[in-house]
Amino acid sequence: MLTTALFIIPFLIWMWLIFFRRFFWKTDQFLCHEDPSNAITSKETEWPEVVIVIPARNEATVIRQSLCTVLEQDYPGRFQVILVDDSSKDSTVATAQATARERNGVRRFTVIQSTTVPVGWTGKLWAMNHGLQQADRLMPAARYVLLTDADISYEPWVLRALVRKAEDKGRHLVSVMALLRSDSRWARLLIPAFVFFFQKLYPFPAVNDPLDTTAAAAGGCLLVRRNTLKRAGNLVLIRDRIIDDCALAQLIKSRGSIWLGLSTAVRSLRPHDSLHEIWTLVTRTAFVQLKCRISYLAGTLLGMALTYLTAPAALVVGLLTRNFELFIGGLVVLGLMSLAYRPTLRLYGQPSWAGLFLPLAACLYTVMTVDSAFLFLSGHGAKWKGRTVVHAAQRKRSQSIQAVTNQTQTSFFWAIALLRREQRFAMFSIYAYCRTIDDIADAVTDPVEQSISLNWWREEIARLYEGKNPRHPIAVALEGAVRRFNLRYEDCTAIIDGVAMDVEGPLQAPSLAMLDMYCDKVASAVGRLSVQVFGLPVSTGDHLSHTLGRALQLTNILRDIAEDAACGRLYLPCELLEAHGIAANAPLANILQHPQLPQVCGALGKMARRYFTAAEQVLAGCPRQRVKAARLMKAVYQIYLTRLEKNGFRHTAQRLSLSRWEKLRLVIRYMLI
Repeated sequence: MLTTALFIIPFLIWMWLIFFRRFFWKTDQFLCHEDPSNAITSKETEWPEVVIVIPARNEATVIRQSLCTVLEQDYPGRFQVILVDDSSKDSTVATAQATARERNGVRRFTVIQSTTVPVGWTGKLWAMNHGLQQADRLMPAARYVLLTDADISYEPWVLRALVRKAEDKGRHLVSVMALLRSDSRWARLLIPAFVFFFQKLYPFPAVNDPLDTTAAAAGGCLLVRRNTLKRAGNLVLIRDRIIDDCALAQLIKSRGSIWLGLSTAVRSLRPHDSLHEIWTLVTRTAFVQLKCRISYLAGTLLGMALTYLTAPAALVVGLLTRNFELFIGGLVVLGLMSLAYRPTLRLYGQPSWAGLFLPLAACLYTVMTVDSAFLFLSGHGAKWKGRTVVHAAQRKRSQSIQAVTNQTQTSFFWAIALLRREQRFAMFSIYAYCRTIDDIADAVTDPVEQSISLNWWREEIARLYEGKNPRHPIAVALEGAVRRFNLRYEDCTAIIDGVAMDVEGPLQAPSLAMLDMYCDKVASAVGRLSVQVFGLPVSTGDHLSHTLGRALQLTNILRDIAEDAACGRLYLPCELLEAHGIAANAPLANILQHPQLPQVCGALGKMARRYFTAAEQVLAGCPRQRVKAARLMKAVYQIYLTRLEKNGFRHTAQRLSLSRWEKLRLVIRYMLI
């Protein structure tokens, strides 16, 4: 049975790939050379204006040859070339300027300098963004922009053919996969396979079908309608994408049809002489292509093994065991594989028998993908042109985690530090979100700015739950927790509403009902998010959040009376103040000095004690493993409350806290034992 599967499974896979994968292997989507005298309309002057943007970083070895071919395009209409220097450390700019003078292209050639890459942008996209801004100044009426790499060369007719392809069918993006150099032995083995795999992943006929959602492009050569790109937000929405060409294609295809094809007239000048160079090229994007997911990586490894390695295995096993049927089956599958690979080999001028080495190329690419995953998961990323490439989600996640770990002395940190990895990250994300919202009330002094910031975060949470891409790194981190643990929208927004009560007030001697509402929004809502991560049933989790959240928040209020008063806030309820002869509307300084204030605090402390008791009853019925963090938080704050009671609720300038050794003892007791 196992030996039969060695050729039956790959046979079925290849039959599907050959006949039901949009015939991707035919390489029949080609950019054609047409008669240069045949204009778009009867008047050559009606050819639209085009701006060509070339981001360049350390391209001195190839920029002369590529720029010559760009400047010498026989395009009938106006076009302008903008080279954006992306902090090159070689003679890229000087060589480009000299080339423009030699080719009499100074009038249509401009060099600009890119600025320091801001957080959230990749270097290439930031440089391209500068080029687009310059394009709007130099040629505001340009209908198209050609985004091309500094190592791409063109036949003189290519720009004309690209524009014709866009104009004839109303395409919003036209892209050509450049013919990659395959001079060395390693390049001849791996480069055609790279193109074949790309076509299999993104079948060009599907990309070119306006009714199909498949979208892809080749970053070396992209002609885009300028207005479409503007309506799509230029490059802002994809500013952090490493695979920027396919991201741009997806962005544009949602607004109109696109076209992707091949051409021998568009060539890459970058050599791939060694295995190391190709390896670096692949590891830069392979794991990102899998969305940095281990599950996708596992599926890819299985798929590559079944598709490319089982046929050679069947051949070997059939030969060793003298199983003629297995041997013939493996041979048939290998023949199908070679047949599908033949058009790509022909494109690269290689003989048909080279298809027998496709399994070897597939094996190497699989290992490269695993190495790419290792680089990204270890936080190093791949090196490319002197920069470390880090996936956007990984970078934003690291920023979010860093924002939390800066608070390593808080009780919250110790409560979640020993959770499982996915739980720990989710809790860090929740904490970072809460801290960010809370800081709007504490760190921002302008009421208008506070209101704007809170409303912005309401929109951000709404975007997150509507499936739109979050804009803030903290929201990106929170998005994973929301999806993994089904966090509720109303709990996330309740935290904003709680801070809004501080901003709009500030709260001073609220009623017991209002204080209870405040505690629910700023504390129990956090608890409801947390218990989802802990895995408690909804009813049990909500009950625990109600009791423990209020116990913790009331203790916080008692601990921080002096600190809150400095900000104009007093959370002691008016009913308790007046019951002890303190006017709720008296100046804060008078309230803090009133001799009956400790009695008021004592009454609120008893209320907190009742909530702690109720929380303990809920915790007793919960699986201990799932509520370790909640038990630790409860223990910490009960110690705070006990010390406040022993101190007679006298408020000093030094904030009450636990020593590192006390925290360590509690962690060992509640988290490790």
